[in-house]
Amino acid sequence: MEGAIEAARERLGGVGRRLVYVADRGFDDRKVFGQVLALGEEFVVRVYRDRKLGEGGSLAKVASSLALPCGEEVELRVGGRYQRVRLHFGWREVEVEGRRLHLVVCRVPALGRRGEWLLTSLPVRGGGGGAGGGGVPQAVGGGAVLPAFEDGAGA
Repeated sequence: MEGAIEAARERLGGVGRRLVYVADRGFDDRKVFGQVLALGEEFVVRVYRDRKLGEGGSLAKVASSLALPCGEEVELRVGGRYQRVRLHFGWREVEVEGRRLHLVVCRVPALGRRGEWLLTSLPVRGGGGGAGGGGVPQAVGGGAVLPAFEDGAGA
């Protein structure tokens, strides 16, 4: 993974450019987090496993008790067909292995799953302010605001 991060930085980075690495669960690793942050860059990763938090407890405990006050109607493929379902989400700042990160949790109650968890080094805020509340969450990076959800679909 270290080689891939360096290669991406060489090809896409440059003076005045800061990269945001977006990765799936296979890259849910403290070494990856450390390398990206050491380069002064940011990440968003889908969480694969539970972690202990610096403030006590665990990601699983926080995720299961996190209020999900935001919602969007989305189309998801379920059993080979697209269905219109309601996606609920919320977020809060957490301390993971000495780093202040944001945990974003999204859940589709109609599917009965635990939902997805994302960890990001980017600040997260909503249209109405406050932890996990008010509008679609946005990750703020490099002077740009990147919507976490766009037109009802995952961005």
